[in-house]
Amino acid sequence: MAKVLSSDRGAASSKPGAGGARVDYAIKGERGLRLRVTGDKRGGVSRVWSLLYTRKSDSKKCRLTLGEYPALSLSEACHLASRHRNEAWEGKDPAAERRKAKEALTFERLALLWLERHAKVKKRSWAEDERMMRTNLLPTLGAKKAESIAKSDVVATIHKIMDRGACYQANRNLALLRTIFNWAIDHDLVETNPALRIPRPAEEIERMRVLSEAEIRQFFAMIGSAPMTRPVQIALELALLTGARISEILEARKSEFDLTQSLWTIPGRRPLPRVKKLEGGTKNKLDHVLPLGDLTRTRIEEAFVFSKDSEWLFPSPKGAGFEPVGDKAASRAWRRVRSGLGLDDIHVHDFRRTYGTVAGSLGYNDFEVGICLNHKTARGKVTSIYNRFQYLPEKTQLTADVDRYFASLMPERAKPEREIVSEGVAV
Repeated sequence: MAKVLSSDRGAASSKPGAGGARVDYAIKGERGLRLRVTGDKRGGVSRVWSLLYTRKSDSKKCRLTLGEYPALSLSEACHLASRHRNEAWEGKDPAAERRKAKEALTFERLALLWLERHAKVKKRSWAEDERMMRTNLLPTLGAKKAESIAKSDVVATIHKIMDRGACYQANRNLALLRTIFNWAIDHDLVETNPALRIPRPAEEIERMRVLSEAEIRQFFAMIGSAPMTRPVQIALELALLTGARISEILEARKSEFDLTQSLWTIPGRRPLPRVKKLEGGTKNKLDHVLPLGDLTRTRIEEAFVFSKDSEWLFPSPKGAGFEPVGDKAASRAWRRVRSGLGLDDIHVHDFRRTYGTVAGSLGYNDFEVGICLNHKTARGKVTSIYNRFQYLPEKTQLTADVDRYFASLMPERAKPEREIVSEGVAV
């Protein structure tokens, strides 16, 4: 006879039998609802809700899986069980209908469900996920039944990406497949994840490139004459002068800057008027207050002039100033000109790494560098939740020293005049 539970606490503390043997727990007052608890060899425990019912057509006893605990709470399981009990009373067969739905579900349909119900709701990078999905996954897996996709199908798809030399993309697409199937399992759309326990096909070597002092001089000497618009030139300079991510720079609103106090507050969540990207902000979604050195401030003041009446520091030339320039614009422009500047192997993100390295070379420790770069690991997850202090004195000293270092490497002709902001520009 099944043991009986009556609360979420009881469900959370339910245990398997000896050696991980499967045990079914009944739920007080819920006819047919069961929590099946099973252990594994590594000491893990799975808890799965199911409903036992009698099929009217032939009086056969059937079991319908409802979902895993705690993803599906006791109250949610009771609600589902009540609904499916009523279906069985009406002569339907919920388990058979579930099987038919799974058999009809293609991977394309599953992937699009994941995109709409999960990625677009919770991920800022959903547009890149959609691009990978449509480019690499749907052409080979899209028409297959999601439930029938095997590990060999996943391996063949990933190897196809590897064969064209896109090694890192192969890793990203494997991770995306795992995510989609894990979500599908949580929502009882498939039973298994065929992308589990497949090792990453490519070894990823952490990029270590930083600009040397000579290369920094060269960058400042030549960026002003590079074939791109002046606002994009400024954005690239700010990537080096502030260590901020290029998206944080390009999507900045002018209201984020207090140039009287020389401060830039980068919001953790920054609403954007985009179809492809509705929210920007910092990577860790925490507000980041960054003091501005003199050289950095003059570049921002120059951007204020170019942006005219737009609310954006770098308005899109295509959007009549009503939206920021795309966050890939500077990277694309940089890739076009870098070889002409003699900096062929420099990526935009290397500017951020260079900023951190320069700060370290000036005697600042990892914590101080981390808080200026807004690294989540600088204070740790728990500390960042409870310690909201912004460390402005420490940040101000570091950013001023780094700013002066960069100014010392800039040729005189590239140094901007002070008081560049024209009268009437709100700061």
